[in-house]
Amino acid sequence: MLLLYGGGWSRGDRARMHDQGMALAGAGCTWVASEYRLTGESAWPAQINDVKAAIRWMRSNSERLGIDSGKIALDGNSAGAHLALLAAGTPNLDGFEGDGGNEGVNTEIAAAVAYYPPTSFFTSDERPSGGTPATALMLDAATDALAEAASPISYVSADFPPIFMLHGTTDTTVPVTASLRMYEALIEAGADAEMHIYGGLPHGFTRLPSVLPTASTEIVLFLDRHLVDPDRYSKEAADAQAQIAAQRAAEPAAQPAPAGDWPRRGAAMSGLQFGVFDHIENLDLPLDQIYRDRLVQIEWLDTAGFYAYHLAEHHTPVVHSMAPSQNVFLSAVAQRTERLRFGPCVYVLPLHHPLRLIEEISMLDSLAEGRLEIGVGCGGVLEAFFWGQDSEPEANQARYDETLAIVLESLSHDELTYEGRFHSFEQVPMRLRPMQQPHPPLWYMRNPETAARRGMNCVVVGSLDSLEANVQRYRRIWAETHGEGALTLQGTEPKIGLVNRIILAETEQEAIDAAKPPWEAYRWNLSTPR
Repeated sequence: MLLLYGGGWSRGDRARMHDQGMALAGAGCTWVASEYRLTGESAWPAQINDVKAAIRWMRSNSERLGIDSGKIALDGNSAGAHLALLAAGTPNLDGFEGDGGNEGVNTEIAAAVAYYPPTSFFTSDERPSGGTPATALMLDAATDALAEAASPISYVSADFPPIFMLHGTTDTTVPVTASLRMYEALIEAGADAEMHIYGGLPHGFTRLPSVLPTASTEIVLFLDRHLVDPDRYSKEAADAQAQIAAQRAAEPAAQPAPAGDWPRRGAAMSGLQFGVFDHIENLDLPLDQIYRDRLVQIEWLDTAGFYAYHLAEHHTPVVHSMAPSQNVFLSAVAQRTERLRFGPCVYVLPLHHPLRLIEEISMLDSLAEGRLEIGVGCGGVLEAFFWGQDSEPEANQARYDETLAIVLESLSHDELTYEGRFHSFEQVPMRLRPMQQPHPPLWYMRNPETAARRGMNCVVVGSLDSLEANVQRYRRIWAETHGEGALTLQGTEPKIGLVNRIILAETEQEAIDAAKPPWEAYRWNLSTPR
């Protein structure tokens, strides 16, 4: 392991990495902490030149060091994490190699670990999501071209070595979105990447004695799986998949329901299922009539055998949703239906107090006799602004991450203890529990990769043309993360759904005529000024 310290590229030295190095040494890793020239000594790209020189030195001296020259990995904090990711994406790249000795030696690395890394630079007056000012690295010499060239995210490809990023949600120096954007880009490109988000931890959390051992254990596991003994983990995964397949083969096959009859509650289901995604829009009718009419429609869905009803959450000033309190409306749905599953899609978690939400989820799932499905999401910064919250994307994402962590922790435990940026709880007893254990099924919208890795069902928005690719990507990442054939925590097959607008009629023209008035109303509701 080559360790690279942080300090904004302008301060620090390798002594800062001693504790991290010793934690890794305790797990059997050989580590070297390297210096690199700071910005007060030499201008960019001297810093990455020195990192490349250190890689060449380690590879040239691998026999003396007793290491495998093909398994050199980098581990950096903050500025050092930036250099680690940049080195990972630019092996043997002219302009970054420098002349620090051992010329011609390969600078390719086997993996990289990055604590709270800057991943992109900007030169504009406004800070883009996850961006770091280029002047922090290049001082007055910063240009758009140099900023892009120094950004690790610019080099993302399927050839990137395995990457492990660790970031805290309360980081105000390098926002957590820097790692999120890098992670999503790597996954989209087909590279191996992992990310651990720590709720409530700030920049520089490796200095916390209570955190470093846990983080180091996770890093050692990452290195073990990718560098030390990948064959063992591949075999274990294959064995687990074979066991799951054998168990499923031994189970009695589900019998198809008679025509026109809905499968009994709890019966196995597979194949295509239909649901409804709803806003409960403004129809220029009295509010009580809108609710009555919609509940009648939902009773029809229940009778007709639809799988689920999903209700969006939108608040003032939007006008395309007349049911901003989903749980109030869904409690009526619970009493008017018998088989239909239902739930929010999504709870805008930054707008909810976690304890209130935990209690209402438990109540609603019990009222529905275990038919609740839970969608979760960040929502938009516009509603956060009107709610008087911090409307910066980073703060909104941090609220989402923290609320989700609290909800999942509490729904599956008898007591809640949590210390975060926005909420703190100490031994709060969880008196109410949902009927479904460890909690109702989870859904995530629009991003199949995030949904699959977090063990959630997924709803994508788009055309039928893009559905196949999304389904394949979702299933592939689910299998990679949880194992081939793995079920959800509730013991069901993971689902991926497509939001699409469908109308049935005898002819195409009749369908167009019937669809035009509601379509125009729908477009007006979405586009009217807020």
